[in-house]
Amino acid sequence: MWKQKRSQACISVVAAVIVASGALSGCSASDSFEGELKDLVWNGRTFELPADVAGRSWQELLILCPYDGPPEDVHAAFIDAATRVDFETADHSQWLLFRKDAHVTTVAILRTEFEFCSTPQRTGSTYAPAQRWQPNPSDGAVTVTPVR
Repeated sequence: MWKQKRSQACISVVAAVIVASGALSGCSASDSFEGELKDLVWNGRTFELPADVAGRSWQELLILCPYDGPPEDVHAAFIDAATRVDFETADHSQWLLFRKDAHVTTVAILRTEFEFCSTPQRTGSTYAPAQRWQPNPSDGAVTVTPVR
């Protein structure tokens, strides 16, 4: 009887470990946008941003940087999404707004990891999925600039 209870306990522990490891694998960095960026920039070559963000393809990107004014001369969906971003007071983040038709997915990225805002850019510049980006590792964050 004692052996049977011990065997059941061992099976329960093994099952719990398998379930826990499966749950953790769903939370890995590669599942996040920042994790995908890390995979893309590691070799220093130009790259395109992921074709899908949060499970949705996109057709246009707008980058909002701290203290930018509200965007103008962009798709109305960008203007609407920008009203929900606190880009006037949060200087530790930057926001990548990915638009597909009238739907916008907003991704906030800490500037300590990746820096899309270090080079002067015209407020309201948008980018297509085929845009190439150049990673420039520096102290701390990787500066990411569009290839012209």
